[in-house]
Amino acid sequence: MKSKDQMRVISWTVRVFRTISSLLSDFHVLYYMLYGASAVIGVAITPLFFSLHLLDVLVRYPTLQNVLKSIYQPRKSLLLTFLLLQIFNYIFSLFGFYVLSAEYQGYCENTWMCFLTAIDKSFKVDGGLGGFLETHEDIDILRFAFDNLYQLIIMIVLINIVSGTIERGNRSLNENDRSDHRYIWVIER
Repeated sequence: MKSKDQMRVISWTVRVFRTISSLLSDFHVLYYMLYGASAVIGVAITPLFFSLHLLDVLVRYPTLQNVLKSIYQPRKSLLLTFLLLQIFNYIFSLFGFYVLSAEYQGYCENTWMCFLTAIDKSFKVDGGLGGFLETHEDIDILRFAFDNLYQLIIMIVLINIVSGTIERGNRSLNENDRSDHRYIWVIER
């Protein structure tokens, strides 16, 4: 008798875990649980969590889902390209630390600060990192090479690789779908 009760408890426990697993593997169940949790946290803690409800457009419009899929599908290529971008950024930061640290306007006290400054100022300042560094009246061939190589390698080549990878992901989504429009640009065929 005792072993039958134990078997029922084990069977019931297994069913409960399978049900929970099934529920948590469903996107819509997870989505609405997070949706409700953000509403409760928005009321209880801070209204900033209500801004998460704006992401509801991603669930309601499949076109936007495909835009995200075009970034998510090639995630390994994008992450490796981002790693390569940071490696080049670090190489330029080391060069900047050892050769051009005076031109970093006090933002290059150690290699870590040079690296963070290069990441921070690369896309914020016109001309990339070279637009942030101090300029001089005379032309320095070393600084000229630094600025232009940084611009060419990081700002042009690697960013275009990222754009091409996303475009390739979008193109593969369009090949799988036989509808009459593209997802990101919505160009009629």
